[in-house]
Amino acid sequence: MDYGMHSVSLVQDIGAAMPEPAFITHRATSALHMRNMQELLECVREFTREIGLSGSASMTDLEDYFRAMTNNRAFGIPGTTPGNGTIWLFLLARMLNPGVIVESGVYHGSSLFTLKRAVPTAKMFAFDVNFGTLLSRLDGVDYREHDWGTDDVRAQGPSDFCFFDDHINNCMRVRQS
Repeated sequence: MDYGMHSVSLVQDIGAAMPEPAFITHRATSALHMRNMQELLECVREFTREIGLSGSASMTDLEDYFRAMTNNRAFGIPGTTPGNGTIWLFLLARMLNPGVIVESGVYHGSSLFTLKRAVPTAKMFAFDVNFGTLLSRLDGVDYREHDWGTDDVRAQGPSDFCFFDDHINNCMRVRQS
């Protein structure tokens, strides 16, 4: 058998051992993927330095984010927090390590899932006026079907995290927190 460059392979490609998540449509070479991840990580680190946030995102944090999104049933659905938003939520929550997380405006639950995966030990509150579009309920989340502004839940520490995605005046929401 000829093993030169022009021989025909008898090996059939049957695909990846684990299918790629639906949101990954193209895959770079391993070297290019690593370079892109390092550039992304440096961008995140530069931003967190500029805003004076102590702590730093790691390559493990980035890998955890992408791994988590493979299980996020609401990820990529129109109207949900897109990937360029969920990655920041994940990394900021991971760096802050809040004891309490409040999300107002849950919709399908993409950002809620993201925050829960970033800090699974945080006490979480989810507010929405209607949970009818929520794709799944997560263990350890306190779901409250009313407006956040009418509730007495507040941040309890300096690193606690509030995400307002409820299409209400953000300045008002910050004053309420």
